[in-house]
Amino acid sequence: MISGIEVGQAIGVEKLKKLAEASGIDFNNARDLLAEYLPIAIDKATPEGKLPPKDKA
Repeated sequence: MISGIEVGQAIGVEKLKKLAEASGIDFNNARDLLAEYLPIAIDKATPEGKLPPKDKA
């Protein structure tokens, strides 16, 4: 699990602010949603912790 604060540190506050603004949500909500869903997206993109072969990417 990753915290909203860790997401902010990894992505950067300015990029998060731009993402939140473009999405029409406030900064804290954007940060928390990324903390919730980013690990799920990464898990689905890297089954068993491995990147898919280049021909399937």
